[in-house]
Amino acid sequence: MMVVKPDSSFRRLESGENSGEIVNRCCIREAKFLTLDQGIEGGEIRLDVGFCKQECSKKTPRPVKREEFDKFLKKYPNMDPIQIFLTLQNQQIGTDLNSEFLINQTSEINLSNHRQSSSSSCLSAVCQPTTLRRHKHFSTSGHTQEIDVIDTCDCITSPEICQRGSKLLKLHQGTPYEDTIDVGECVGPCGHTGTINSGESSCKVVRNRTVTVDGPNGSQCFPIVAECQCVGNCYRTREFHKIYDYALIFENSSKRDNNSAEILATEGEIESSTEPLVKVIDVGKCEGSCRVNQGSTKCLIWSERNETCLSSLYGGHSHCAPTKLTSHFYIDRSGQSHSLISVTACGCR
Repeated sequence: MMVVKPDSSFRRLESGENSGEIVNRCCIREAKFLTLDQGIEGGEIRLDVGFCKQECSKKTPRPVKREEFDKFLKKYPNMDPIQIFLTLQNQQIGTDLNSEFLINQTSEINLSNHRQSSSSSCLSAVCQPTTLRRHKHFSTSGHTQEIDVIDTCDCITSPEICQRGSKLLKLHQGTPYEDTIDVGECVGPCGHTGTINSGESSCKVVRNRTVTVDGPNGSQCFPIVAECQCVGNCYRTREFHKIYDYALIFENSSKRDNNSAEILATEGEIESSTEPLVKVIDVGKCEGSCRVNQGSTKCLIWSERNETCLSSLYGGHSHCAPTKLTSHFYIDRSGQSHSLISVTACGCR
């Protein structure tokens, strides 16, 4: 049995010294069922994908009197003082705080699974998912569908700038290959830095990377958010390609054929140039969309007095496309010359 001094325990809880232990019951996961398919026997196949709900209002918890806390701590000495304190904070006026009520409240709170919660309310944060689980569904039509299921929720404070945030994803749950990776997400506000063409800026992914995770059916690649930035509706993302340039090797080979004596004199230098030059090039890619420019019209046929346009050509939908390009030349192992085009700027066209 745990022995706790009532007075010191109350002061410790009231001052927030146990903030790392107090469970966030204001942000909870609730069930949300999604119909995936029709079963072979005719019934619906449903999956609880979950959603995060802010249960309590953004108000400061009611103050707890020391006499009240001491009374229930002495009455139920085998109960966790933290649970008693939290229950008293969230007790509604007129509720009879008996042993059964305390037990029910305690059963709803699992300290071991929620040690990461930092406060008892979402006073200055947003209730959102913290851990997802990847569920794979094999439909009766033969297609495979992957759904992200919410596992846990918590109050997350929104950052002051656009940045990469943590987003945990559980993979291959229930198998020897069970693993959790941080796929990340872009969070945070952006100023009004967008242009007329690109639109108002928002926090988006501008660079990804991939990780390989082993599973029961082989290895699989997963995209990971590496960098976030405030960009408009049409923007450039980074995409790196690795190439092997044999230009220097073929150049040395040509020198060897033209002047064997000179090559023999510098044989050591040439031997060190037998490996290709590895280049990592940011080829870039244009992402996003563009607004329809409804005012972009051109009159093809006017009336005799030039008062009315009889036939006009609409500009139609513009699309996000490269506006500046550059070339990177290299020679492959067989001696063929290649050109790799990279995008340096994007815009609505």
